[in-house]
Amino acid sequence: MSNGADCAWIDYIVFPAASGAGNVLNVNASASPAEICLGESSQLNAFASGGSGNYTYQWTPETGLSDPNSSNPVATPDETTNYSVTVNDGSSSVTDEIILTVHPVPETPEITLEDDHLVSSAGSGNQWYDSNGIISGATGQTYYPAATDHFYAIVSNEFGCSSDQSNVIYFIYTGLKENMDHRFNIYPNPFVDHFTVEFNLPAESDISICLYNKLGQKAEILYEGRKQNPGFYQLEFPRPELNQGIYFITINSSTFSVTRKLILAN
Repeated sequence: MSNGADCAWIDYIVFPAASGAGNVLNVNASASPAEICLGESSQLNAFASGGSGNYTYQWTPETGLSDPNSSNPVATPDETTNYSVTVNDGSSSVTDEIILTVHPVPETPEITLEDDHLVSSAGSGNQWYDSNGIISGATGQTYYPAATDHFYAIVSNEFGCSSDQSNVIYFIYTGLKENMDHRFNIYPNPFVDHFTVEFNLPAESDISICLYNKLGQKAEILYEGRKQNPGFYQLEFPRPELNQGIYFITINSSTFSVTRKLILAN
């Protein structure tokens, strides 16, 4: 029988946690960024915790994913997608979801040359560029170049998504405004077999009439004349040996320069 001298006092006892208590399997899904433009990618992430620590991952749908069995696949979907990830630790599984929003990209604009200015087919969201890059403040549908250069436009929408680059036009700056008294007319337009150019020449001058393609490249010299007398001219031209499409016809003289769009049809 003990008198108590050989007894030990125990203040507390720490018991191991019961299986699963405080160690519940959990997963949180995220996307960075959560909003993208069509054609862009987002990094998906599944942050797993708890459980056995030995995790497997399954993302669905698998559409647009680099690896549906990875904890962090890259997603490049064609439309807004609700991605779900299921994590399994060998004895239990949990699931979380994330919505990846895909915004549309604006249509690629087409720019045209109209007399002394350029016009974009997009009514809004334009940004004009020259060979040096972005043109500060040039965001309207119409742009009046102040120098000879190559120009193009890119359109952005309210989501910050940008279109592909438009066609490029080589603009020749003359510094001269068109005088309507010059009466520069083209008909028929579009044309198939032939077309007629009419204009007034106010003073004796050299004249050249040329066709340019949409890239601003000279496609054909239609007419060249030196020291032409002033007066009214009416010139008829046969169909050039060019593919159908949009061209630009320019008449240059010592007193004025005018450009018009000309459509060659089948």
